[in-house]
Amino acid sequence: HRLLPGGFIAVVADGVGSARGGKEAAERAVALLLDFYAAKPRAWAPAHALLELTRRINARLHAESRARFG
Repeated sequence: HRLLPGGFIAVVADGVGSARGGKEAAERAVALLLDFYAAKPRAWAPAHALLELTRRINARLHAESRARFG
């Protein structure tokens, strides 16, 4: 959780069961979402920001996983 200008955001991420690197990915997803949300354009509504940032985080974590695990 983090208190941000204009509000508070709490994030929960599952460790993806027994998937390799699942715990790390969940922790990274939470950290990225908190960081990206704090830096999002002010014009973005919260719902739009969460959707867009989730897409970006998913793409980044997928690319990192493929580079790391093949």
